[in-house]
Amino acid sequence: MKRGSIIAAIAVVSLPCAAFSQSHQLKGRIVLTSLPAPSAPHHVTKANRACGAQLPNEALVYGKKLELENAVVFLANIKPEQLPPSAVAMEIANCLYKPRVSVVLQGDTLVLRSLDATFHHARGYLREFTLGWDRLATKEIFSAKPKEVFNFIFRAKGNTAWEALNTPGLIEVRSETGEDWLKAVVFVMPHRFFAISNAKGEFAFEGLPAGKYDIALWHETLGLKRQLVEVSANQKNELLVSWEINKPARADSLSQAPTTTTPDSSARTQK
Repeated sequence: MKRGSIIAAIAVVSLPCAAFSQSHQLKGRIVLTSLPAPSAPHHVTKANRACGAQLPNEALVYGKKLELENAVVFLANIKPEQLPPSAVAMEIANCLYKPRVSVVLQGDTLVLRSLDATFHHARGYLREFTLGWDRLATKEIFSAKPKEVFNFIFRAKGNTAWEALNTPGLIEVRSETGEDWLKAVVFVMPHRFFAISNAKGEFAFEGLPAGKYDIALWHETLGLKRQLVEVSANQKNELLVSWEINKPARADSLSQAPTTTTPDSSARTQK
């Protein structure tokens, strides 16, 4: 995504979560406007005994009616909140991350465990939210330069690693030892109003007061969309998002992160 896009103020009130005294639901559904080009499976070039010869390409998953799965949906005009931290689990199983897309709250601990009897490497690169992204109508919501937040080595089945995630933003988790198919995305959010679209393209928010909201939708292949929506107290609040596929590219991805073929000395071996 090219930088330098026009930035304009949006007329939406930033709401503290403590003010959410009324309970209104906002339900949504995301569908693609056209059939994407088929995604070729990953051809496994190492650890075939554990991984097999091929692995599915999960970068763009959709249903028979073009319902988009694994889109991260969150409200922009919500003030940060402090909630008790918790542990969020992610696994490496059959040489793929499960789940591929996760969202955690700022301060939560990511617990990553390998269930494979083979060597794996996981390095996380964070791009922080840009200053004022939640108050401006911009698609440039992440910093241009990623920084490393963890670097793990898993040598055997059952090895477990953990890291407290204290900075909001987008983390790409990937292997840098030749397993190009081993990728995941973790969002770190400053508030609890987020969702991930399911296999039917559906998402929902609970406990919203009536008002206008700036909804951000992010997908690892399709990039970012932002949409204003009004929640009413007197009617069903349902949103249909039509996502047009122009030229599928990893907009706002972490492509500037360095690539290596062996983990450096900072990688921690897990037990």
